[in-house]
Amino acid sequence: MSHIDEKFNKMRCLVEIMGHKRLVGLVTEEEHGGTIMLRIDTVEFSQYFTAQAVFSITPLTQKSFDAMISDSTPPLTEWEISAYADLRNKYDALCRQHREIREKFPEWEPSPELEDPGIPF
Repeated sequence: MSHIDEKFNKMRCLVEIMGHKRLVGLVTEEEHGGTIMLRIDTVEFSQYFTAQAVFSITPLTQKSFDAMISDSTPPLTEWEISAYADLRNKYDALCRQHREIREKFPEWEPSPELEDPGIPF
């Protein structure tokens, strides 16, 4: 007997495995070797996982699913977004300090390695 509702089979989802690996694909429940497993069909491959390995399953709309599979960048976690925001704030603070020093000491010419490092945020 299936542990997952029939409507869940072939559902478009974002699946997190053990909280570390994220896959976007069609999720189906199958039995292999006497064990119920989740089959995740991505654009590139299919993989099987036991229910115990799954951290979370997020059902997606067709629009979200299409956007996620067309983007080669994996979705960001809350932690990654938070870490990015912290780095951005530190970078902005350093830029402000640099501008203040240049305004206070206009004759100061920084060495080339202190110029804008070109960080893309």
